[in-house]
Amino acid sequence: MCVKVPGGFTSTFEATSGVKQGCPLSPILFGLYLDDFESGLVQQAAAAALPHWESGEAVPPLFYADDQALLATTPAGLRFQLGYLENYCAAWGLTVNIKKTQVMVFCGRGAAGQESFRYAGNAVDTVPTFRYLGVHMHCRQSFVSAASFTAEAGRRAMHGLRRRLAANGLEDPMLSMRAFKTYVLPVLSYGAEIWAPQLILQGKSAAQQVQLEHLRGLLGVRDSAPALTVLAETGQLPLPIYWTLQLARFVRSLQRMDGDRVARLAFMDSIALAATAETGLALARQPWAAQDVRHVVYDCPLYAELRQ
Repeated sequence: MCVKVPGGFTSTFEATSGVKQGCPLSPILFGLYLDDFESGLVQQAAAAALPHWESGEAVPPLFYADDQALLATTPAGLRFQLGYLENYCAAWGLTVNIKKTQVMVFCGRGAAGQESFRYAGNAVDTVPTFRYLGVHMHCRQSFVSAASFTAEAGRRAMHGLRRRLAANGLEDPMLSMRAFKTYVLPVLSYGAEIWAPQLILQGKSAAQQVQLEHLRGLLGVRDSAPALTVLAETGQLPLPIYWTLQLARFVRSLQRMDGDRVARLAFMDSIALAATAETGLALARQPWAAQDVRHVVYDCPLYAELRQ
């Protein structure tokens, strides 16, 4: 193999250890190493205090690439899982990045107990918030709290876009709006499948303000200019419509998934929970499935304005 550098290629050399970045062999080898971790832990579901689906089956640990999430319903169960992980890694020569390993205790309105956790002799920090696969979660707040972090990231992306356009002398409003949809909208919508239902029903949001700030800047109007007027003048759709479409596509993909997929099982459990949930619950306490697209479309304040 060789490496492309400015001016040509290096001389050829052999890679005798590891795998090349992006090589298809990398995830295959990783999967072979961890293939039996899940089944081994599920077999000890009681000791590990694994949560259970509505069917009674244990919820397995969650893997995504080299990220792993251990789920437990008791502190003792989580300690058991950490010990199991430590023994497994020792047997296979694997390592865990302690600096990136944290514990979050979902305690609702109550106070989290003063529990301590260790891995391989090192203390594992217990934190109130944790970013998992790009989505921020809070130990006491609903998933809608993630939208504030998303909005802030979107605002940074918007300012970065403005600087890039200005540096290149690009002032065409149509180009700016297309660039916003390409580079900023995905940031403002990241994880919307999870947090959008509740946020849409609440009405205004920080993410929507980012969109309106960009459009008002293009029009050269004051911050007090009505949102619907700004959207109409620029021919842009409000963010809740993008989120609703994104949510609808997600629900459709869940419906088409195989029945043994974790996301599908979670979806079905949320539906079952919504069917048995108490009436009159606060929005933040309603099951995700109870905040479905139909509910969003008929109750969203913005959509009510549009229908008028």
